[in-house]
Amino acid sequence: MRLNQDAYTRSTLEDYLLKRHADGDRLTLSKLQVNGARYGIGNFGFALRRGSAELESKGAIDCATGKFIVWSIGPEAGPV
Repeated sequence: MRLNQDAYTRSTLEDYLLKRHADGDRLTLSKLQVNGARYGIGNFGFALRRGSAELESKGAIDCATGKFIVWSIGPEAGPV
């Protein structure tokens, strides 16, 4: 959950995430489903565990560059 405006602004997001980590916030990958690639874009579903919560999530990656195009952490972000 994004807790304040810093989490919504690209220029402050990195510092926001570093502070959450320093405060003990942890995400653990619990599921991964590779859904294939089309037009050079690889799609995948995944779930992250934060405490007792399971966050269904999804992503996409540019296969040529290895850069993420989508990284969406649930709730209900997509199928795993």
